[in-house]
This record gives sequence, C-alpha cells and structure tokens, in this order.
Amino acid sequence: MVKYLILLSTGLVFIGCSYSSPYRLTKPNEVIKNETISFLSPGDGWKIDKEYGTLQYKNWDPAIYKDHDGFSYEIIFIAQPYRDGVVNRQLFENDSSIDDSDVHEDPISERSRAMGVTYEKGWIPYIKGMRCAGGVFSRSFGGNAYSATSKNYSIGCGYYDKKYGKRILDISYRYYGGTGDTKLQGLQDEKNITPKQAEQQLKEALKEILKTLYIKRFDKEKMIQEGLYHPERKFESTKW
Repeated sequence: MVKYLILLSTGLVFIGCSYSSPYRLTKPNEVIKNETISFLSPGDGWKIDKEYGTLQYKNWDPAIYKDHDGFSYEIIFIAQPYRDGVVNRQLFENDSSIDDSDVHEDPISERSRAMGVTYEKGWIPYIKGMRCAGGVFSRSFGGNAYSATSKNYSIGCGYYDKKYGKRILDISYRYYGGTGDTKLQGLQDEKNITPKQAEQQLKEALKEILKTLYIKRFDKEKMIQEGLYHPERKFESTKW
C-alpha cells in the first residue's frame, strides 16, 4: 500500500525559490482552487505561482510552497480519474479488507536505500469522511561538509464525484532542509530549526488546510450508500 503512495511523492519535483522566483506570497485567507477542490491558504509565508488565477490555471493541481527557518515545504493536491489497482480498489471497499489499525513499516529496498531512504511506513487516515491510505518515507543527504534531510508524506483517498463517478484525491506534503549546523544554500540568513520542528510546522499547515478543504461535486449520498462515508472519523497526523 505504501509503495503506491511513495511513487506518487517521489514523482513530484521539488522547486525552490530564488531571486527570480516564479512565486508570490498568498494573501490572508486566500482561496486556492481549481475545478475540483478548494481550500484556504494556511497562514503567513506560503507562496503560490505568480500566474495563479489566470485561465491556464483552470485545471492545475493546487500547490503551495514555503521557505522558513532553514527549511523548505510543499503541499500539493491532485484530483484525478480512478485507475484500477490494488490500493485504489481497497479505497472503495467497505469491508474489513482495509484495517484501520494498519500502521506498518515496510522493508527498505536496495534502490531506496541507495537513495538515502531510512524508513518507509504506512497508515490509514480519514479526511472529510473518506477512508484513505497514507505513506511516508524519510531521506538523508550529504556528508561531512553538508547534511540534509527530507520527510515525504502522501495520502490517497477514494470518493464518488456526481459527474465523473469514482475519483482519487492524492495529497503530497513534504519538508526539506539542512541538519546540524548546515543550511540550504540561499537561506544562510535564516535561523535553523530542528527537523522535528519542521515536521510539526508542516503537519499543522496540512491540518489547517483540511479544515477548509472542499471537494466539488462530492457525492455524499453515493458514499453513504456504498458504506464509504465516515463523518465521525477525524484526520489525525502520524507520530512520525
């Protein structure tokens, strides 16, 4: 289960900001949206593409970024058509095929180990009444002169769209930054925080976003009929 979500996260390209940054700061309580979802910007310091709001962004994947205290962050939402697969099928099953207590650590492949992956874990989160599949992996980089770490989270949720039927909502969020006395190049004037503090800031930002997340054409009636709607279950961040 976690392998599918790791592939999603590793397929996303990290983009840093520079003096010719293509981004601008989000406005207070700015609505970030496309034709499928919308949410409010989670607070100060978050950035979005300067061209956001133009016609070409009608079908874009909502994404926000932030550089702060020596770390960089990104949160990306992708709503896409259903594609058959083991994990996607499980997201639309209402029996015991998905165990809510399924928190597991997967063996690290040689390829992942060579890329600096230190662990891979999976869990079952709930978002807006949807039962989802979550995955996380951690990576370390560098050596004596420079060392850095990243934590990469991804969540996939299945739901029914009133117009298109089965859909998958993928959420990827991560932080990246230097460890010890090292800092990301270009952020030398920033103060350092610990990776654990960066992780907490990222999780808090996602929680704020999920409070205002709205999925357009969400077919709650169909979800209830299929036994897939769980409004009593709230989102909880992992301990890692």
